[in-house]
Amino acid sequence: MATKLGFTLTIPRFFSTPSRKPLISLCSSSSSRIHSIQLIRHLPVRRRLVVLSPKATTEPPGQVQEDDVVDGNVLPYCSIEKKRKKSLGELEQEFLQALQAFYYEGKAVMSNEEFDNLKEELTWEGSSVVMLSSDEQRFLEASMAYVAGKPIMTDEEFDKLKIQLKMDGSEIVVEGPRCSLRSRKVYSDLYVDYFKMFLLNVPAAVVALALFFFLDDLTGFEITYLLELPEPFSFIFTWFAALPFILWLAFTITNIIVKDFLILKGPCPNCGIENNSFFGTILSISNGGSTNTLKCSNCGTALVGRTQHYAYLIHNLWGGKTGFDVKHGGACGYGNLFNNGYGTDTAALSSTLFNNGYACGTCYQIKCVQSPWCYASSPFTTVTATNLCPPNWSEDSNNGGWCNPPRTHFDMSKPAFMKIAQWKAGIVPVMYRRVPCITSGGLRFSFQGNGYWLLVYVMNVGGGGDLGNMWVKGSQTGWISMSHNWGASYQAFATLGGQALSFKLTSYTTQETIIAWNVAPPNWNVGLAYQANVNFR
Repeated sequence: MATKLGFTLTIPRFFSTPSRKPLISLCSSSSSRIHSIQLIRHLPVRRRLVVLSPKATTEPPGQVQEDDVVDGNVLPYCSIEKKRKKSLGELEQEFLQALQAFYYEGKAVMSNEEFDNLKEELTWEGSSVVMLSSDEQRFLEASMAYVAGKPIMTDEEFDKLKIQLKMDGSEIVVEGPRCSLRSRKVYSDLYVDYFKMFLLNVPAAVVALALFFFLDDLTGFEITYLLELPEPFSFIFTWFAALPFILWLAFTITNIIVKDFLILKGPCPNCGIENNSFFGTILSISNGGSTNTLKCSNCGTALVGRTQHYAYLIHNLWGGKTGFDVKHGGACGYGNLFNNGYGTDTAALSSTLFNNGYACGTCYQIKCVQSPWCYASSPFTTVTATNLCPPNWSEDSNNGGWCNPPRTHFDMSKPAFMKIAQWKAGIVPVMYRRVPCITSGGLRFSFQGNGYWLLVYVMNVGGGGDLGNMWVKGSQTGWISMSHNWGASYQAFATLGGQALSFKLTSYTTQETIIAWNVAPPNWNVGLAYQANVNFR
């Protein structure tokens, strides 16, 4: 099981701002200037799976049994001791980072000779990381190229290759279940069920259509034949004009009834049958926040679904209970943090800091103070806010409920935490301050949605790291204001297909406004990401 790391800290007069949940947490009570930080340990990923995502997943907080059992598959990747000989885990991580830089960023971080020597040393050590078949290497290249927005094979070719690797028993494409001997849990990846989320809008769409027909009937069908064109063109064009409004009304009605909803799907860790889990609020009645309990529709296994970190976990406790976890990008929606440039130095913020998602992407400098677990040199580390640490009202704010308002709390990733304090500390006092975010390259826009609804996740934001307002402009439209959806995403209900897209953005912190012209070409598509050539300073 995981241990909690906590620390209490004194805040100097540094710049600070509200924000949101999951890695190390920093907490404070309203009556004191002392704050505490909690760290939730990361769940190990099998090494063959690490190739796909060198960042470890996370695991809910708990207590390590007896003599603080640790997992040897995780700690080697987090060592901060630079003077000793590199461990096998560190060499493997270096190898994976070199692959990542070459395939994803298109640059070499070491010479061919250095890479060959590293590969040879790992081979002598018996590492499985370097034992990739040509098909596995092609799968990795295709996956990383797709994330970069430059696919090298069609969807049919990719699916065919993935099925073949599954038939060959390759662990590269394993989606679960995965076991952790330390936590006594089984994890199985979940994904967003976009089809069922779309079906949630169907009842509201029926109501919107009924309202349209009712108004049309009241006017003697004047609306249907509003345009004076030969039949059936008048009827067709009127419907095309009315359809965006009907869809907008349907989405609005749905959001009034069902708020902040998310439907996840994934295999049961026990029998492999797909199950769904709903998160959200229906008519002000919440499903329980970040945790769901359900039973497998096939075998009846008790499942516990938790929204944790940048993943929704499905975990299986040996002895009867199971649950599931999903890599979803957390409350900010950044997806795979490593692939999207955020690395491992990340943190989830308590709701006091999270500011309803407007703090996504902000950067903080954190230093451990007044604790025997702090390193002697008291080093700083800089983290990026990528998630929300939700309150836990079942626990006291000073004993487990570290993210309960009005406490300010950082839930830090393990690599980030180990740069300022010893891992077994749990909670330690810290000083923190807001700092500018140093980024490489321009803003990155990831598209989701459909032909009438554009949802854009904005990543790699420099300067203040946050966004306050956003507009989109098609090559055939003016500037259209986008509304804040959740986390780092903004949405517009407009038909923009076949148009080159530009974006205007305003920083929440500095109020600086920049324009990224022609970010996406006219043949842009959802599921792809596009890089701009501008960024905040």
